[in-house]
This record gives sequence, C-alpha cells and structure tokens, in this order.
Amino acid sequence: MNQLRLCTWNINLGEDRDQLIKSMQGPSDFKNLDVMLLQEASVKSMDDAKLIAEKLGKDFVHHQVYVQTPTFKWYSTKRKVKGIPQSSAFIWNKKTFIMKSIDEFLLPPYNNKKMSPYGKAIYHLSSTQQRKCIVIEGMFNGKSIRIYNVHFDVLGPVTKTKQLEEILRDSTNRSIVDTEILAGDFNTYRFLKRPTWKKLNAITKRDGFIELTSDIRWTFADKKIPIKQKLDAIFIKHKLPLHFNSWALDIIGSDHLPVFANIDF
Repeated sequence: MNQLRLCTWNINLGEDRDQLIKSMQGPSDFKNLDVMLLQEASVKSMDDAKLIAEKLGKDFVHHQVYVQTPTFKWYSTKRKVKGIPQSSAFIWNKKTFIMKSIDEFLLPPYNNKKMSPYGKAIYHLSSTQQRKCIVIEGMFNGKSIRIYNVHFDVLGPVTKTKQLEEILRDSTNRSIVDTEILAGDFNTYRFLKRPTWKKLNAITKRDGFIELTSDIRWTFADKKIPIKQKLDAIFIKHKLPLHFNSWALDIIGSDHLPVFANIDF
C-alpha cells in the first residue's frame, strides 16, 4: 500500500533554529518524509527551509516564499518580531514526490486590489496581518495531489472564514486531482471554549474535506500564556475509505509542535 508521509510545522521565525535542528536529529518521525510544510520560516545566513531540507537528506529540495514583514505595533512589538521577514515553505523528497507546479496567492483582506491606502492602514493598526497561501501540485505513486500551505491571521474568526473560503474558491478554479490537502497553522485560538470554530469545520465538510488531526489535543504552548492550544491541523479530500494515522511530536525548538500524518492510498 502506498503511504504519503506529511509534516507541517510553524517554526516561530526560526528564533531557536539551532535547537530546532538538534531536536529533529533524534526522532524517527522526520525520517522518510515525502512532504514538509513550514510556516513562519525566516531568512538568516540561509533560508530556514534550505537548512532543514539539507538536514533531511540529499534528496530533499525546498521552496520558500516571502509572506510579510510585521510593521504593525501591538502584536509585533509584543512578540518582538517587528521588522523580521516571515515566510512559508514547502520541502519535498524529489524521488517520491514529483513536483509539477508551485503557486501562491494573497488571502483576504489583503487580496482586495481596490483597497485604499487608508484601508490598509486601518488593518495594520488593528494587527490584521497579510497572509499568503502557497499551493503545490505533484504526483505521488502515480496519483495527482494538490497541497495548500495554510497560515491564517491571528485575530478574528470572520477573517479566518474568509481566508478559508478563498482557498476553497481557488481549488474549484483548478483542475481536478485525486487528492487535496489543506495543512498548516489555522490559528484557531480558543478561550473558555470560545469560539467553537463550527463554521470553519462546516465549510471544510461542505467541500468534502475531513480532518486527519482531530484527535490531537494541542499543538501550541506559550510560556507567557499557560494554556495549550490546538492551532495546527491537516485536512484531506479523498475518496473513502481512507486509512491514516496522525500525531504531534512534543519537542523543543518552536512554540508549535510539528504535526504528522501518514496517509495510505
């Protein structure tokens, strides 16, 4: 049976890149990956994605895309990330995943070409961040696959809903593939069980996606906020029955955990 091995990881702007790389060396979870998605990758002496690809092995290649440089005051200052370029990336094993295309597009609200400078200024002041989605298409064991690298805005369930809808609209405008995957950091913060994120779940189900990571309890922890959150997820659209297993690996190097899924086709 053919098995796709996938990992998604928000690496927190590579703030602890040396420890992150060290944490990857021991676990077998990172061995034999086919595709890895990164959010909040950084550029230092070398792209984070390039360094990680080299550590994974000689058959791995990468594509890192600039998303934004935080300039807004409250959120970026609080996290001390103001002025640090932020990127998303794909890393893949060129022997098992045959890349066909890589594309990218802005997500709402910054994809509105009619937005005035005043409107953009308001979004900056309200800490609404520019978000960009990367989408790849390729072949895995003779099957066509499309994967979206997701990183939604931090604040606001309404914005996240619009961003998800934009990705699904993009999907309907592309050619039909055997399998579609949405994976990454959905930023689904929840305090006192609110918000419930029922609308996001309903939208994915409406379009035929199921979550592979629903049994994972948490993927994010911040030392300043002693509450663990489930922010990262993997969704798939594929004909049933579908056999898979998923897990998050509790290692140090980022405020997010790497999330894995092994999917049997």
